[in-house]
Amino acid sequence: MAALSAPDLVAPAPPVATAVTLRVLRPRVISRLLLVSAMGLLAGTTLLAAVLVWTLAELRLAVRLAEAALQPSLLQAPLPSPERLCDDRAVAVWLERHPDDSLRLHVARAQALIAAGRREDAVAAYTLAAQRGRLGPLQRVVWAEILCDLGDPVAAARVLDGVDLSPLPPDQLPRALAITGQAHLLNRQRSAATTAP
Repeated sequence: MAALSAPDLVAPAPPVATAVTLRVLRPRVISRLLLVSAMGLLAGTTLLAAVLVWTLAELRLAVRLAEAALQPSLLQAPLPSPERLCDDRAVAVWLERHPDDSLRLHVARAQALIAAGRREDAVAAYTLAAQRGRLGPLQRVVWAEILCDLGDPVAAARVLDGVDLSPLPPDQLPRALAITGQAHLLNRQRSAATTAP
């Protein structure tokens, strides 16, 4: 056994009493504090609800404005028939009468040229339309598809660069992704062929 030293044999110190003072608030003070806290919570919640209602109203307005921008105006002149859209002279005459509507005309002309089998001319029409204004994502996908079919994946990748595909209908999204992948694949094949010995 180990020998005990003197400090181990010292008796423990007697317990010291400490006084703890609890301050109990009166019930009236407690009820006032609870009432003030509840009023602050109610005011904060009301303010948050007002902000949410305002934000939803702004979002609804933005959606309505975006939908209205997509709808053709009642004041716009009806476009020529697809046969006339394929005729260069008829398009020139129509553009002289309606110079502010060239974007819509060139997009419709590109679609008519595709239906007529004139894909190179459709690419030129899409190029003119892109110079006149902003094309939608579906028009850009069709344009890129034609460019891929004609063997120009670099131009197709440029057309699709930065295009937001989220507004596309769900049935068109796989097509858009396939065209994007096809343009990328053709571009890689072309660059591999030029670097191979």
